[in-house]
Amino acid sequence: QLREAVRVERERANRARAAAKANAADDAAESILFNDPAEQFRHEVYMEWARRIPAASKADLPLPGYGIGPGFLESIDTVQGVDRSKVVAVAVEVLTGLAESIPGREMHRLRNGHAGTGNFAEDKDLGKVWRVSLQIKTASARRMHFWRGEGGYITFSDIGVHDDALN
Repeated sequence: QLREAVRVERERANRARAAAKANAADDAAESILFNDPAEQFRHEVYMEWARRIPAASKADLPLPGYGIGPGFLESIDTVQGVDRSKVVAVAVEVLTGLAESIPGREMHRLRNGHAGTGNFAEDKDLGKVWRVSLQIKTASARRMHFWRGEGGYITFSDIGVHDDALN
């Protein structure tokens, strides 16, 4: 009886794994809804914000307008080791201001040169350059760079590893 029960449970587990794989494949196929990569990214950010921020908090944590710098979307695809959904989630945290209060994001201004020099990266048109962690305590931890301009307007720059310079 025990052997039969184990066999039945193994079959059930195999069916569940097969169903999960099929659902994941369906989700991946349905997740591309726009031919334009920028429109697709904006859609993903909006959907993440809509799911993540409770209805009662949406007025306090609105999703502001933002820019996508040249090379940002390509860097998402070329930097390996971090899932696109993580990039989207952290983008929502940056845009809503949540990233500043999440210790694991380690958000800070990007320096030109060595720590402690006080030389911060800045662009006269786009604003001050910031860095936020996508990963911590891992080899070549991935980071997202963005500019914060006048009025707090965010323009995403690139995804890179910890020691990469801003593109």
